[in-house]
Amino acid sequence: MLGINIYEFTVGFYLSARGRFSVRESLIKISRLPLIYAFLLALLLSTLEVTMPAAVMNSLAVFPATYTLLGMMIIGMTLSQVTLSAWDTRFVVTCLGLRYLMWPLVMLAAVLLLQWVAPLSTELALALLLLGVVPMASNVVVVAMELGIQPQKGH
Repeated sequence: MLGINIYEFTVGFYLSARGRFSVRESLIKISRLPLIYAFLLALLLSTLEVTMPAAVMNSLAVFPATYTLLGMMIIGMTLSQVTLSAWDTRFVVTCLGLRYLMWPLVMLAAVLLLQWVAPLSTELALALLLLGVVPMASNVVVVAMELGIQPQKGH
């Protein structure tokens, strides 16, 4: 999941930003994302073999639940701004088709191709297939809100 988040908040964010901003402005926006600095700090701490205090590790134990709660709040705030006049049937049908039909098939094809080229472990193959069927994270909404590009269509 870390790789997906790094990709989403670098390449994905850049491509989304380029719809409204110049190359320079898009790169500046990426440089302001906290995820990039958190990732670089984690790499530095890991390289230096710094051990985090037990109190910090204990406080991080509640992070998954907090992250889920914040994600649901973001989705709720975004959905509260959606009106029936903003409903776009063609867009919704296209997104549902791509996300729940095409993307799982692409992931299945990718796993089968990878199995044919270089056999994957069962766990890795299942993890890749799982990525193909789980719902999108609310990160997409955050990116859309940050860039001002119709966050109600980010779900």
